[in-house]
Amino acid sequence: MMQGIICIKKLDLGVGIVPDSENKNKKQRVFCMCEPNMTNPSVKICRYIPAEEVEKEEEADGRIIDNSLCKIRKTIIFEEIREDKAYDKITRGKFLNENENILLDIDEDYYGCTHAVQPLINVNMTMETIKLINSVLEQLICPKSLAHEKMADELLVEVLSLFKKPNHCNKAGKFDSKGLFPCKIDARAKEGMDILTKGLWSSKHGLLACSKRKGTSQTMMIDHLLDMFKHMSMGQVRVLGKVGFCLTTTLKSYEPTSDSAFHICHGANVPGESVVLIHNPVNSEIPLRTKVLRKILHTIEPYKPKMTTLCRSVRDGYTPRRLFKQIEHDVVKALNDSFKHVRFNYDEGLLGGKNGWPSRHKTSKNKMTHL
Repeated sequence: MMQGIICIKKLDLGVGIVPDSENKNKKQRVFCMCEPNMTNPSVKICRYIPAEEVEKEEEADGRIIDNSLCKIRKTIIFEEIREDKAYDKITRGKFLNENENILLDIDEDYYGCTHAVQPLINVNMTMETIKLINSVLEQLICPKSLAHEKMADELLVEVLSLFKKPNHCNKAGKFDSKGLFPCKIDARAKEGMDILTKGLWSSKHGLLACSKRKGTSQTMMIDHLLDMFKHMSMGQVRVLGKVGFCLTTTLKSYEPTSDSAFHICHGANVPGESVVLIHNPVNSEIPLRTKVLRKILHTIEPYKPKMTTLCRSVRDGYTPRRLFKQIEHDVVKALNDSFKHVRFNYDEGLLGGKNGWPSRHKTSKNKMTHL
């Protein structure tokens, strides 16, 4: 299901195999694809991507080749269709055949698409500050497992919680002209340094830091990070802890398109850097979207999908996090009501675990101050 599609697009795609002419090993073969020319659909254009370009993990248009070179093995009908049109076509029996095998994929951003970074912007945190924090974190913290990612988030949220309380002087000083007792050392920053040093380099669960040892550059990075925390308002500290910290892509990715970095957990969907259509739904919209979903599920019930995948789209910053619990509850219930005896398998790599990212600290066994 795709939200925001205003027209129907249908393509007959041919997928085949072709020798990689740019590879020294002439026996190596790669996938090729033939698709209709957009200006003249009766004419097919075939192309392939050399293995060398695929390994570079860069987006590529591929090389156009003679149609006769692409030995077509499978023909795929790719169709993007607005949900009301899909429901209408399925109901009238003009979309699916009885002998077709159905794989159902539901993305929770069907309910809406937001900027996960917006709560930080709403409390006057600039993208410049956010990127500065990210640049420090990606050089300082390198989780090597799913457990490490969770621990690193908890560690930073614990340090952030220190800055919810006022600074306490730990060295003698003189009263200033306003009768205030100045602090020569920020006790919160000192405690934060101790917590991060112990958590990043002395964890019994393994090294969380990128470097094996804490040197001068690592100390400077922590000082810079704590200084940024120190100058935040209480509202910014609270919201940053709620948004949290995570890897940009999961360590379980089969073939990530870019190296995963540990950042503020705002995802890739940020203002000015995404062309995704944004729609921030209100609470009352969720039942209405669920009603449409149930109608679509009801129409495909006779086809008995062999498997259904459910994608949260939380890590990448699309699905509205404040409505995540309600959204997933509605989708799971709709599936259970439409297809009997449904068995759900929650991937161990889910961001925030089974209960989800917004509830991650509520289920934590660590004794920490929650924001």
